[in-house]
Amino acid sequence: MILSKLIFSFLIILSISSLFKLKYSEALRINEKLILILTLILSLIIIIEPSLLKIANSIFKLRGRAIIIYLYIIFSSWSIFRNHLRINQLNQKINKLVSEISILKS
Repeated sequence: MILSKLIFSFLIILSISSLFKLKYSEALRINEKLILILTLILSLIIIIEPSLLKIANSIFKLRGRAIIIYLYIIFSSWSIFRNHLRINQLNQKINKLVSEISILKS
């Protein structure tokens, strides 16, 4: 149990440090970066002190594991939607480039 806490804590800290190295771009906006960092910090706190889930249980009237699953569903849905927007944006850029190349070659 302690080993798994250490491993997950190390992985989360590694993820947070890699997020600080990313620069602002269309791939990752500043508000998304802050949301990810806060989520990772919250998950690190829950890993270190799992009794905090009991407090969330009393507030939301849900089991602690259910809260984690619901949050996972919310963040996954947001991630899928965001990726869909990015793919559409890239598709538009590719179409524009292809049309410009075809105009130049003709």
